Amino acid sequence: MATVCGGCALRTCGECKFKRREAAWRQQSWSKIDPHDTNSSVWFRPQVANGQWGLGCRVCSMVARSCKTTVPLKLLPIVTGSLRAPAAIRGQALRKHSRTLFHTSCAKQFLKSNCGAHPSAPSKECFRTVLRFVKNQGGAPSYRGIDGVGAGDKVRDMIYCLGESSLRIDQKFFKRVQSISILRDARKTRLCVRFNAVNANLETRRGILGIKPGHGIGAEASLKATDEIINDFSTLYRGTQHARLCPKLRRRIRECIHVTGMDAASDEVLAGELQREPLITMMRPLTPNCSIITRDKAHACKMTGPFLLLLLLLLRLLLTMLWLSSSSVLRRPSVWVVRRPATPVFRPLSSVVSVLRRL
Repeated sequence: MATVCGGCALRTCGECKFKRREAAWRQQSWSKIDPHDTNSSVWFRPQVANGQWGLGCRVCSMVARSCKTTVPLKLLPIVTGSLRAPAAIRGQALRKHSRTLFHTSCAKQFLKSNCGAHPSAPSKECFRTVLRFVKNQGGAPSYRGIDGVGAGDKVRDMIYCLGESSLRIDQKFFKRVQSISILRDARKTRLCVRFNAVNANLETRRGILGIKPGHGIGAEASLKATDEIINDFSTLYRGTQHARLCPKLRRRIRECIHVTGMDAASDEVLAGELQREPLITMMRPLTPNCSIITRDKAHACKMTGPFLLLLLLLLRLLLTMLWLSSSSVLRRPSVWVVRRPATPVFRPLSSVVSVLRRL
């Protein structure tokens, strides 16, 4: 049966005592993981295990679990997070724990990892090395991995972590976005949706919203794949057991899409028109505020390019025959000279008058 306190405010309740003094303890230097850094996080952490509330040290617990070290019996309650008695939850007792040799060694090992999540996680410099390798080589390494970082499997996991962190940055930016323009491109049964977003401070961010392989053929298939890409982008911790959809982020993206770019194909243009109308009655459109639908100039040029090239070749042939050919009409000036007849066709007016007088 759960023994979590609901706010009894009794002196015999350790949880209520901790809630009353937590704010004051957090301001003390002994509560920081790094006592010399005021911005460092605190090492004590309340938790609920098996329905029971308890206070523990997350640094000692994490290092002891990862390194499989032996914990002293006196520190076992606070390391396991089972500190519940009001007499044990005192500032003096917590300060005493922060000065023990076990806690100081665990804190040093925790800070040496240069990561606030787990002491055995790669350092920031290792992630920078992997990021530089991906930028220079354009992909993941082989099974040998990267020297000084790890094998291929570890490096691929680090690349996945970098991708998820970049996705998380985009998700935070989309929470305060004001306008989004998307560009949809389909090729070889793959649909790619790119975005260009801007917020109220005129800060822009560009990237890929998502890629959907095997989306199908037709306007409805493209529209359905676009909806799935938006859903995947709005999902937190995607690919894990704790994946969950963020409805507010999904609604924000759909309402802020104002411009849509696509191919010049007829099914893509139809998909752009359908995304502004509900596919089923009594349902909201995919992008209700989309007011501009543009065709991609590169694809339009690719479609009309062969015809323009043929027209230019034909025009060049005609100009060559007209100006540069040996039998060109323009190269013979005699053709353009108008010769006057030897005898005039009409006599002057004075000769006509003289003939009439003789009569």
